[in-house]
Amino acid sequence: MKVAEALAAIETFDLRHQALLGEQAEAAQRTKTDPTVRQLRQRRAALDTQVQQQASALKQLELEVAELAGRVKSHEKAIYDGSVRHPADLQRRQHELETLRVKIQGLEETELSQMEAQEQTSAELVEVRAQLIEREQEVERLRAADRANAPKLAAEILAGEEERRQLAESLAPSQLRTYERTVARRRPAVAKVVNGTCSGCRLPLPSRLLQEARQDQLVTCENCERILLL
Repeated sequence: MKVAEALAAIETFDLRHQALLGEQAEAAQRTKTDPTVRQLRQRRAALDTQVQQQASALKQLELEVAELAGRVKSHEKAIYDGSVRHPADLQRRQHELETLRVKIQGLEETELSQMEAQEQTSAELVEVRAQLIEREQEVERLRAADRANAPKLAAEILAGEEERRQLAESLAPSQLRTYERTVARRRPAVAKVVNGTCSGCRLPLPSRLLQEARQDQLVTCENCERILLL
């Protein structure tokens, strides 16, 4: 295998190794609390609290309406059963009765508005609970797949590392250093020569470099500094 071919193979191993390590990292991250699950749980808790608060407020409104309705009945009884005879007392009770009815109407309107708000909150809570269940199930499926794939993934990483090591041992240290310097600046580090042109920067190459590359020398593009592969 030519030097450039070996370095190209090493770069392929490196890219694959990086991708496999990324898969491992993602799998490790999935063993922790999923951000979406955490957000949905927080939203569910907030909505639960909101529904409880709304229910408590509605209960309080119902009690207030019931208390005022009782006072209305008391005044109506006193007015219509003839027990109130003094005109001033009758006028006072009629005025208070009207005031109570206005208050009750206002409370009932508030109660209706809060009931609608509670229905909306409850509907959102149902939706969030469904989303949470769906996401938790999806996360568990992903974790199960990760657990099943973990041995294969680890074996592929080790095999790739061993193949790369053997390939690197066939090269001179200086050649490896050139590769490391190039890959730190350019991706891909190895560029094929196509019709006398560097595929990395797409510029024509001097015939001198092409001749050196044919002689299995480690040659880099004068423009982009990539290692040239014929």
